[in-house]
Amino acid sequence: MKIVAISDTHCQLQKIAEKYPMTGDLLVHAGDLTYRGDLKEMPSQLYDLGQLGKKFKHGAVFICGNHDWLGEREPGILQALAEENGIVWLQDQEITIGGVRIWGSAYTPAFCQWAFQTDPYGEEGPDPEEVWSKVPEGVDLLLTHGPSFGHLDTPGGQSNHVGCPYLMRHIQRIKPKIQVSGHIHGSHGHVLGADGILYVNASICNENYDPNNKPVVIDYADGIATVVDS
Repeated sequence: MKIVAISDTHCQLQKIAEKYPMTGDLLVHAGDLTYRGDLKEMPSQLYDLGQLGKKFKHGAVFICGNHDWLGEREPGILQALAEENGIVWLQDQEITIGGVRIWGSAYTPAFCQWAFQTDPYGEEGPDPEEVWSKVPEGVDLLLTHGPSFGHLDTPGGQSNHVGCPYLMRHIQRIKPKIQVSGHIHGSHGHVLGADGILYVNASICNENYDPNNKPVVIDYADGIATVVDS
């Protein structure tokens, strides 16, 4: 299966689709379609995602990001918009597409009171241990907005890791073949971990919110994931 991964498009999806023509079997978007995630932004971005998804055999799957407030505040409206545009929205859910098991979740560690945030103290959001313990073992593709700790999670080229350690611990239990995330714009790219998992940061926008990073194209067959373009 040819999977094209994108994330952090921030209201520029149409421009990105023109700049980087995309097609394949499945399109996955790891969140932050918008800047503010309100009813002025979300409908147009979901329409654009739906149009782009038509170029893929199995369409498009997306999760929200910390900017996509509508998913947290009005999930019913967001679900209706997703269905209207023929795309799949996942939030702490699993779906199997073309034989590939996918789990999606928008949650990231608490930071500046954005949407979909976890907090082990229960003040800013749900306990991250509770969030990630829901993911079943054997998922093929784990689609999360934020990266796991230690993998493509250093903002601005710094050395400090900001990925989620709870997510990283549960990844070792889940053992997905691929983890696709975004959120940390400056860490776009991919790496094959020592655990054999392909970690992908598919952020299209850089840290200046310019859409200068390419989509990440993954070939997935017989349980083996290989990046063929990024």
